[in-house]
Amino acid sequence: MHELTRAQAGDTCDLAVRDEASTTVFELPVLTQLDYLPRSDRPDSLGRLGRYEMLSVIGNGLTGLVFKALDTGLNRQVAVKPLSPELAANAEVRARFIREAQRAATVIHPHVVAIEAVENEGPIPWLVLELVDGMSLRERIEQAGMLRLREILVIGSQIAAGLEAAHRLGLLHCDLKPANVLFENGLERVKIVDFGMATVLDDFSGKPSGEVPGTPQYMSPERIRRLKIDARSDLFSLGSVMYAMCTGRSPFRGTTLQAVISRVCGETPRPIHEVNLDVPPFLSDIIIKLLAKKPDDRFQSAAEVLSLLEQHLARLQPPVSLPAEIPVLPVTKAVASMTASAELPKGSGCLMRGGAAAFLICLAATGLGIRRDRPPPGVSYGKTTSIKGSACTTVRETRRQP
Repeated sequence: MHELTRAQAGDTCDLAVRDEASTTVFELPVLTQLDYLPRSDRPDSLGRLGRYEMLSVIGNGLTGLVFKALDTGLNRQVAVKPLSPELAANAEVRARFIREAQRAATVIHPHVVAIEAVENEGPIPWLVLELVDGMSLRERIEQAGMLRLREILVIGSQIAAGLEAAHRLGLLHCDLKPANVLFENGLERVKIVDFGMATVLDDFSGKPSGEVPGTPQYMSPERIRRLKIDARSDLFSLGSVMYAMCTGRSPFRGTTLQAVISRVCGETPRPIHEVNLDVPPFLSDIIIKLLAKKPDDRFQSAAEVLSLLEQHLARLQPPVSLPAEIPVLPVTKAVASMTASAELPKGSGCLMRGGAAAFLICLAATGLGIRRDRPPPGVSYGKTTSIKGSACTTVRETRRQP
């Protein structure tokens, strides 16, 4: 096993080549980690927790495996995230796991994965989350490399919106990265998962001294240094995620964990335009400000970032094309206005002008739904425009006497 692949180091497998890999929480193969699950009678189940049948493993995070599960009470699929047995045996870690999950459950937002239940009965606590059955942003970047400008602005603004909703309630993510941004299947919408889960292991005595749980390539300098953090720490991580969308890789890479930490805390990432010429200066400037080493030099709120990204996104949207409509005017006014156009002086240009006037009258009649044989009530027509030689006659409007 790679020396950096452990829960405390986060997604650091082969840092120089691949920015993120599934965190290996235990050294045992995944299927051998399932012994703690009570057996189930269903042949398609890996085990059972309460009324939930574990159907497959869909994730591997800092605090344990994530399962696609069947809620037998409601007959629907959900995601279930149990705390690993090794961590559940620690009373302090267990209490923090429940506490952070309950706090995260208060965030109800279209761009945040909802926590539907927090179960604390039995030897292992677990969370029940809405199932987002789509790829992660990490997988999207691995497939596409550099994303298109509109995609970056849409995804970035949606992440900022989710962060803003959580920050408003005093909740920090602390481990924002592409793997924690999920796409809803078939929709152009993302959801952030794992709010607060990285902090569950902050004071865990089982981790190496001085290490901070999470993914160092996307951490803020103040979190790596174990200083006091606020919402601006998540904004640094947002800048790292957006950099990865622009370039196909994280801004702070290295062959060792120490090299990554050194770059995050003391080095400026390679300018985006040197990697991707299609990224406009305004977006590069936004990301550079998000990645400022000092929190005071960054944007001060997710709402500020969201507003700015939405403004630029609006400029990219194509103008809405509305069908041309002929204004509905009273017939008398419409005909009168065209009468003025039809009364032209005699001369060589009269034929062209008279033809144009006749065309406008026909167009107005067609647009207003007027039939020749059935004029609107109270209106009758005299002569229509005619052309003879170079002379033009005019339209005459008459009204029936009451």
